[in-house]
Amino acid sequence: MPNITQLASILFLVVTSVNGAFASANPPFEPTLSAARAGDPRAQYLTGMAYVFGQGTPPDIPQAVRWLQPSAAAGVPQALVALAGLYDVGCGVPLALDHAVVLRQQAARAGSSIARRLRRLDGRYPDCGTSSRRTEKP
Repeated sequence: MPNITQLASILFLVVTSVNGAFASANPPFEPTLSAARAGDPRAQYLTGMAYVFGQGTPPDIPQAVRWLQPSAAAGVPQALVALAGLYDVGCGVPLALDHAVVLRQQAARAGSSIARRLRRLDGRYPDCGTSSRRTEKP
């Protein structure tokens, strides 16, 4: 049976591969960044993902987190799922499985079918789910 690190890495890859068509399906980076700076939550999500994938800009996970967080706070389901994946593996944010679960719950409630599918995995493995002993404060 895989350990939690392997499962979290696989989960993050699943989440990011779902966004695999990102480069070909989204607007150029600079106009999106301008809209993100102006406070557009969808543009903030797109900017964050551009930083994750290095589309139009070099990959930069801390910058990705900087843009995904306000988008997630505004309730953009895709941003909630992407940010949860980062918390699952502690990439650019503290490892915080409990917080990842909460973000996926919010995304599922906001209508994300991806989040609903991923939620089925939460708590399924011994080191997954909610337990404060495995979670650093985000």
